[in-house]
Amino acid sequence: MDVSTGLQLLNLISLNINLTPSPAEYEKRFEADDKIRRDIFRKYDGSMPFRKDSPLQILPVLTIDHIRSLDQNKGTMTVAMSFLFTWMDDRLAWNSSNYSGVQTITGHKFDFYLHDLWLPTLHLADMPGSAKQQDLFKNHDVDIVIHKSGTVRASIKALITTPCYFGFGDYPNDYQNCTFTLMSPYFADAFQFSDWGGFAYSKYLLEDRISDVQDFMLINVDSHRYFMYLGMDVVENIGTLPPGYCRGFYRYVLTLKRMNKLVFSQLTAPMIVIIVLMTIAGFLPNRYGLPVLLATLGIELMFTISMTDVLPDNFNGMPNIGILAILLVIETMVLTAWKVFSIYTRNNRRLKVVKEEDQIYQIVIWTDRVLMVALIVEGMINIHIAKAN
Repeated sequence: MDVSTGLQLLNLISLNINLTPSPAEYEKRFEADDKIRRDIFRKYDGSMPFRKDSPLQILPVLTIDHIRSLDQNKGTMTVAMSFLFTWMDDRLAWNSSNYSGVQTITGHKFDFYLHDLWLPTLHLADMPGSAKQQDLFKNHDVDIVIHKSGTVRASIKALITTPCYFGFGDYPNDYQNCTFTLMSPYFADAFQFSDWGGFAYSKYLLEDRISDVQDFMLINVDSHRYFMYLGMDVVENIGTLPPGYCRGFYRYVLTLKRMNKLVFSQLTAPMIVIIVLMTIAGFLPNRYGLPVLLATLGIELMFTISMTDVLPDNFNGMPNIGILAILLVIETMVLTAWKVFSIYTRNNRRLKVVKEEDQIYQIVIWTDRVLMVALIVEGMINIHIAKAN
């Protein structure tokens, strides 16, 4: 707001001018609103709006208000969302100059029941735990705005439980998708979802809304329409197909990213300590390296037990960090057995020299040297993998 506008507002306040409408203005507005309703609904029959040259287009816009809960075991997410549907009904247009300049009329859906206002039937598909499809416009919280141009906007607030497809192979850097679909019982020659809209208008509000739950944060919402031909074939566009045999669908995909801030202290840090101890054990003489490996093996077993409490339950497939932990346990056990064998071979070498034992001794010496280098390289790779996870 610039300085001139601020000064004008200050002058209005200092003059003590009442900016709220007067009772007479309220009454005039009420009379005009009532006259509009009587005139536009006089010959209105409540049928679907008909357009000669094209089917009725409805524009869906979704806004995520709040993610209430997310059940990783059941694979569901409960989210509070708002829909805004917009379509044209030329029968509801009026000339505002004939009605005291009133350009819109508003009300709850029950306010228009007596006028038999046509509202689309839109079902929510893919809803878990529900054998019957849910009609969004059967929801109680539906507000209607009708513009003088005949544009109808219906806003709906709903609490929806959507199915989610969880895969924890990349835990804790995993992404999860939750989806739901809008479908209509009308054929595409009379009714279609608009090919633009979806989440485009409300995605910019995403950062200002409560969009995180448990360890997850909502990072994207994708939407697209498609058609089903004869109830079997899914197509992106009707093209040359007869629209009278196609029905429209509108699909939303909510992408969630895990944002567990404690994962470093719970998983990554112990993993790095284990890798460093294994590398140190490879450098130490066998009599000292063996106790270090035994201590490392004990730490790994405790880490594996604690990891079962950290990792999500009922995951599909072992997470990468879990696979790495199992491989480290197996490797530690193999290295421990090798250290015992190396100590035994070196002690026998000091007692007597036999040709066959001398060859084994040389193999043990070179294997220990190779292991020193290999453990350094492997330790660097494993640390990189652990940090990436």
